[in-house]
Amino acid sequence: MAIYSFQCKVVARTKRLNNAVAHAAYINRIDLDNNRDGSKWRYGHSNEDVYKSAVLLPDNADKKFSDPAYLWNEVEKKENRSNSRLARSFIIALPNEMTPEQNKNLIEDYIKTHMTSKGMIVNYAIHIDDTNNVHAHLMSTTRELDPNGLEFAKKNVIGRAWNDDDFLEGLRKGWADTANTHLAKLDHQVRIDHRTLSVQRDEALDQFEKATTAEAKAEALSRAVSLDRPAIQRIWRSKLNTEEGRALREAQQSIRDEQLILAVETKKSILSLPQKIIINNFENVESSIVIERPSKPDTRRIGVKSYRDKTKVRKVKTVSDIPDSDVNTILKTSFSKNNGASKSAPDKIKKRATQHPNNIFKRFTLMVVEIVKYVWSKKTQNNIDRDHDKRVAENYVFDEVLGRHIARSEYEKQAKFNQDDYKPTHDEIRRFPSRPKNEQAKDDIGMDLTSSIPPERSISNNPRLRPPRH
Repeated sequence: MAIYSFQCKVVARTKRLNNAVAHAAYINRIDLDNNRDGSKWRYGHSNEDVYKSAVLLPDNADKKFSDPAYLWNEVEKKENRSNSRLARSFIIALPNEMTPEQNKNLIEDYIKTHMTSKGMIVNYAIHIDDTNNVHAHLMSTTRELDPNGLEFAKKNVIGRAWNDDDFLEGLRKGWADTANTHLAKLDHQVRIDHRTLSVQRDEALDQFEKATTAEAKAEALSRAVSLDRPAIQRIWRSKLNTEEGRALREAQQSIRDEQLILAVETKKSILSLPQKIIINNFENVESSIVIERPSKPDTRRIGVKSYRDKTKVRKVKTVSDIPDSDVNTILKTSFSKNNGASKSAPDKIKKRATQHPNNIFKRFTLMVVEIVKYVWSKKTQNNIDRDHDKRVAENYVFDEVLGRHIARSEYEKQAKFNQDDYKPTHDEIRRFPSRPKNEQAKDDIGMDLTSSIPPERSISNNPRLRPPRH
């Protein structure tokens, strides 16, 4: 059964899908090399599911752009910015009721009508996998060609218009119209619609109300019943062949089939009734509805004495006042315990509700004040900061090795010392390790490690210390 599925993505350097040559190699199932970054993409070994792939050109385009390798390398070469948009990628579901050749004619008719006629080059490929999932991949350029058709234009005028949401909605609607035209030519009853199921259901209900014959009413109501279901969600190929994916697809299809059976039964039930009953009942359905409203209450609240004069009893109004007409009204109920006191209070002390302004003047005044502060701060800069920056620029130099500012004299001294032809002075030469200038006496090898005390120093003239009481 034909379904509507139209997906659009952008191939850009800032997105995950950021290589036009790689994406072209994937959808065409061929081997391509990206001359911009030197990457190689090899998909030629898995081309069993490709029925047809080709490049469709505008009328003024040169034939050299029909080669996918040349086309997408030129795109990569032209769009040289870091945030450039390289291509637009479309995935479109093709009707299963058509043959592969009929689907090829359908997709080429759509591309020529809505894309190449507007100046864009489109590379398409039709895939038919094992799950009978017939779909087409489209890659369109984001920039038109120059009038000569030899290279891409410098100013991207037409390509920018494709970024609007209204243009994308036109492409979606154009695919539905083109597919329905081909289905009608081949005598297929199925049709597709680019709108959501809820919008289609509401339209069917409107047609049901405006219909004047029993057949038209039955057809419109049957269509509304068939559309009263959730939309069938797409299941990716990696999950489609699993048990979970097959169970999900069977559940979605079963809900759709149940609604289709219910729609057929609804149509039969309506047509089985006499035509007078159908037309008269459905046209006068609003007049036949009787709205039951409660009667006007006769009871009144018990009078409450005034808090000022206990001998007086204030007049009490009804809590709810329901009119006799069929117009809905809002019930008026007391919302505060002090409601009666506020009504009987003097007018001077009553709290009056005033409409709060939207503070436009206040916000405008604050904005003007901020602008004046900003301009005044620019005109009256701090002279102290300016002098400080001047002294830093004159007396300090930023050292890239140390990562901080150092004195200019130290920096110049280091720069002078590091020159190849510089000869340091005697004071600047430092010996490491330091060596004595005079010749030192040689050590006696035969001498013990521990030197003996000289005789003249063995007897000391110093008095010996004795313990006390000795």
